[in-house]
Amino acid sequence: MAAADASIPPDQEFLALLVHRGWLTREAAREALAAAGAGSPLAESLAEASGLDQRTLGWLRRTHVMNPPEIPGYRMGERLGSGGTAEVWAAQREKDFQRIALKIQQPALARDPLATQRFLEEARVLQTLKVPGVVRCLRAFRFLGLCVLELERVSGRTLEEELEDGRRFEEREALGLVLQVARTLEGLREAGVVHRDLKPGNLMLNADGSVKLIDLGFAGSGTEQGGAAGTTLGTPAYLAPEQARGESGLDARA
Repeated sequence: MAAADASIPPDQEFLALLVHRGWLTREAAREALAAAGAGSPLAESLAEASGLDQRTLGWLRRTHVMNPPEIPGYRMGERLGSGGTAEVWAAQREKDFQRIALKIQQPALARDPLATQRFLEEARVLQTLKVPGVVRCLRAFRFLGLCVLELERVSGRTLEEELEDGRRFEEREALGLVLQVARTLEGLREAGVVHRDLKPGNLMLNADGSVKLIDLGFAGSGTEQGGAAGTTLGTPAYLAPEQARGESGLDARA
């Protein structure tokens, strides 16, 4: 009897990976295991519990639940970052060898229509903006039910990473960074866009000292709230008071 392929995770590990990576809820995993224990093939139980077809489940098993991802047309590189809404991976287009970044929606959020709408809105805003200090979105597409943004690849590290490593900026250098970001925010204001989540983790600092805003996931017009009444979008430590209160009608001052 041939030995099992060591690169393919066994059933228990696969289930754990699906839950950990957000493709399957714990409740659905328990249902699949219970059905399998009652005699139903695990593959069928998983398909019913997750809503994923057998082809998708096979792809996820082979790629260790997209860690790293395998997306046709791209050569994947290292993970550049991960957050509550998405993972960002370095990649290279196979057709022209262009170095880009792929922002891949978190699977758990793909089941949320509002979160998906917000993700696609980010793509729309990035594709229409002509602001030099904002990363460009080259295209948007879906893969395995996830929204994916193909973004301009920005070299360097986030300002948050630099600060966490203990870097301290001289006054002139810090002022230069603040002025760059202010010009970018002014460009967004002129375009009618309010960012709502400006923070060091969303600012990429290049080796030449330039700064780019890399995430517009919570951006929108100044008149839209972006969620249900009384809800707040953004990172608590960086919210303006009116934003923290969930007020509508925010503008660039926030």
